[in-house]
Amino acid sequence: MEYNVSNANNYMYLHKPDGSILMGFNTTVWTSGHQLKFNIYGPDGSVAHQAVWSRNVYYSDSTANFDYCFDLANDEIKIYLNENLQATISAPLKENWSGSEASYLRFYILRYGALTFSQMVVADEKTVGWRVKTLTPDSAGTYQEYSGDVSDINSIALSSETANSTDTHGAKQTYQYTDVQSEIQTDMKVAAVAVETVGNSIGTLSSLSNIVIVDGEEYKLPNTTDVQSNNFGTGIVDQMDVNPRTGLAWTFDEVNSLEFGFTVEDLT
Repeated sequence: MEYNVSNANNYMYLHKPDGSILMGFNTTVWTSGHQLKFNIYGPDGSVAHQAVWSRNVYYSDSTANFDYCFDLANDEIKIYLNENLQATISAPLKENWSGSEASYLRFYILRYGALTFSQMVVADEKTVGWRVKTLTPDSAGTYQEYSGDVSDINSIALSSETANSTDTHGAKQTYQYTDVQSEIQTDMKVAAVAVETVGNSIGTLSSLSNIVIVDGEEYKLPNTTDVQSNNFGTGIVDQMDVNPRTGLAWTFDEVNSLEFGFTVEDLT
């Protein structure tokens, strides 16, 4: 996790799917140091476990770029500053009350005050130094077989009024995307490329799949979702760790030339 610590004593909470608080942590910045306070909450909402870490370094702009890694396998929180390990805190992440488990892959996050949450990465390996770059569609691609255009799918609040639509089995729609900034290409490498599509159907034409075009070669990605009455809720996500055309790790030039899109078929 990475976030801005410009406002003291404002907790960020991670919620379980039922809405109850699972974890909470905050930071305090004062004239001689920086403090992280981490809480695990019981089912009654009270603190079941607390760990505190302090660092006697003052950041003049009251901001610090930390990575907080929750190691569920080893019940540890590892704190990194500029990718350098600063501390390891023991905490009962997996088992903390009545046999319940904290190893959820989906967290519900609330933000209070000026605490600014940047991003959260969940993986089965250490993610220190990882960053998530979101690319957005900016122009028409090879296939334009749906009604609507790129302006209809760049809205945060998607609905039947702001979407691409079709009633044709096998129709395809693809878009070109924004390029990755040059400074990222200099400092980083591509670990994986993921694409997500959300949709809704009121008929049998409801089997939604993602497609990607690499160097002119089209690939229908393996995951398929029934979006019957989905109301633009659950999305379909495909992750590609390597270029499907070459079988090798992605380059930024390849990512910048990709087209992403979707196709829909009759539900079988």
